[in-house]
Amino acid sequence: MALRDALVARNRAVIVENIAVFRTIIERSSNIDNPSNIIDQLDDCLQKISLAQDKINTLERMMPLQRSPGDEQEQEEQESPPTKSKKK
Repeated sequence: MALRDALVARNRAVIVENIAVFRTIIERSSNIDNPSNIIDQLDDCLQKISLAQDKINTLERMMPLQRSPGDEQEQEEQESPPTKSKKK
């Protein structure tokens, strides 16, 4: 699972990096002379983000995380809302 985790981390880093680049381009787009170049750069960022997300989705289908029985019980406890006890 370490290899799977490394691949997921690598692709998440690609996503975060390209979101940052995308935002920077948008924020500074008024300073750029060639607007068609901006569109190409933004499109490139979106392609990289989409590809990385597709890779993560594929990994999750091919190699789902194996949970131990204790993990499932913990998750159920976290998902269920706490019950209020009535005071008498």
